[in-house]
Amino acid sequence: MMDKIINKLIEFREEKNWSQKEFADKLGLPVEDVVKFEKGQSLKVLEKIVDFFIKAHTKDNYFNEWYTINDLPFTEEQKAIILEWFAMKIKEILRIFDPEWGDHCKSYDPLVIADSVAHSYLFDFKDVGRHHSFKSLTQLERWLVEEAVKEMLPYVLDREWWNNEIKPRLLEWVKGNFPHDTVEWILSYDERRQ
Repeated sequence: MMDKIINKLIEFREEKNWSQKEFADKLGLPVEDVVKFEKGQSLKVLEKIVDFFIKAHTKDNYFNEWYTINDLPFTEEQKAIILEWFAMKIKEILRIFDPEWGDHCKSYDPLVIADSVAHSYLFDFKDVGRHHSFKSLTQLERWLVEEAVKEMLPYVLDREWWNNEIKPRLLEWVKGNFPHDTVEWILSYDERRQ
């Protein structure tokens, strides 16, 4: 049984085109430990490997090393621009739920980041103000996600309203924004769920 696990892990590492050294670095181990494990000479790295897979799976990133905005290999200014773009995408999604969401925009909406202040009339960011001080871009990213979930939750929880109002709008949006095969897959998935 252990041979199968070792072989599967070697196969996984090779599929990712990672050397033993690269895999060891991702695990936070010396390369010698990975070499011994792959030869079946030591099982002490098994716990680290399990932790690695759990971390990757629970973050649903499937080995994308960019968990937060701060993990991206960009300057702070570039990361701020990405978060401004992210806020625009959240606005687009929320308008699927409520076409009037965000109609009360100001010129700096949905989000402008300057220094350590996020300017937004749309997003409250827990202080209900319009100019929000933040400690890090990761904190601001988390606030955007939390606010999006807070805004969507009432719609998602109202099953009748979801089926009669949101689902048709969402499917129309999908049809207008995705290739035909993707739309077919989404529609068939929805049918299987019912």
